[in-house]
Amino acid sequence: MSALNLTPDEEALVLDALRTKANHYNAMFSSTDMALEALIAKVVGQLPQPEPVEVAQAEAAAEAAFQNDVPHEQFTHEDDAAPAVE
Repeated sequence: MSALNLTPDEEALVLDALRTKANHYNAMFSSTDMALEALIAKVVGQLPQPEPVEVAQAEAAAEAAFQNDVPHEQFTHEDDAAPAVE
């Protein structure tokens, strides 16, 4: 088995090419090529999944606070946050 070291742009290009081929096959034969669909699913399954924006932002804030030696509180729910001082 081969392992390719692709950039994220190259990975997107390969996945787009596979999906285009699957769409052409479907248009020509009015059916799905199951082997091609399985390959697309396999490629998608091996790509790194992007983190949700909220998680990435919280991690960046915590890392910045750590680097600047500033206390940082991270709350998982709004109810856990300290009440606002009025």
